[in-house]
Amino acid sequence: MGCGTGALSSAIIGAAAPAEVRGVDPAEGLVESANALLRGAHFAATLGDAEELPFDDGAFDLVVAGFVFNHVPRPDAAAAECFRVTARGGRLALSVWDEPRNAPFFGVIAEAMALAGIDAAEALPPGPDPYRFADEDELRGLLGRAGFGEATVSTVEISVRVVDASELFAGIVGGTVRTATALEHASEGQRARVATALAEVVAAYRSGDGIELPARVKVAAGRRAG
Repeated sequence: MGCGTGALSSAIIGAAAPAEVRGVDPAEGLVESANALLRGAHFAATLGDAEELPFDDGAFDLVVAGFVFNHVPRPDAAAAECFRVTARGGRLALSVWDEPRNAPFFGVIAEAMALAGIDAAEALPPGPDPYRFADEDELRGLLGRAGFGEATVSTVEISVRVVDASELFAGIVGGTVRTATALEHASEGQRARVATALAEVVAAYRSGDGIELPARVKVAAGRRAG
């Protein structure tokens, strides 16, 4: 769910071959990219909404949602859809980012934007709290309300390495949703100030010939009773 370019689907296919994987995403360009990446594999992606999945009841042994639930307007509706399309005895696995204060990978860009005088919240239309499910009780509750039992939540520590601040800035602009939108609405001068501030902020994370940024991910899983 939210298959994007197909990178996670590719990893699933590699780990669980010969699994048949179906991807869904609301962005036509991403669906095209995923199908192009995995052409000939046991995969097909289609356009669809997380809150109205275009699949039959009980169609899947495993439903995976990587960094999706922090974006959907009605997460309980999306979780209920996951439950509907999961076969009895099947599982749901999902991931969300931890709060920026616990994940410098996101925290540094937020700090740089603040230093540049950009309020990301003011630059965006109203939307769901992107870090609501960084709270483990909220995450377990999401699965429980949908009907999944045996809910578990774990914290995964990762590290993102970039060559310099400009590579990080380009990645944020090209690979995020809210932050990229806020930067797109900023003036050229404001974006330049963000880039300058970011170079200063990430200096503390320099390691060898690059920059090493810690990040934390919450991973949750639950099972539909057989």
